[in-house]
Amino acid sequence: MRYDTIIDATAADGRTVRGVLHGVDSYRDSGILAVEAAVRLAGGSAKPGVLATAEAFDAAEFLNSLAPHGLTWETTAD
Repeated sequence: MRYDTIIDATAADGRTVRGVLHGVDSYRDSGILAVEAAVRLAGGSAKPGVLATAEAFDAAEFLNSLAPHGLTWETTAD
């Protein structure tokens, strides 16, 4: 079942940004995300330390790597 994960963020100055991840199956996709992160960590392409995924990897590059699995993303800003 297809799904969209929507994230809205507002900066201190009032600017807003929306990010949307379009996926195929949330259970399947969580595994794909975990494996992609593990492969990158094993390859040494992440900063060391305790980090969120967005801190460890370039967001656009990481999200674009998921396209072969049917995951797409977009952002919009006011």
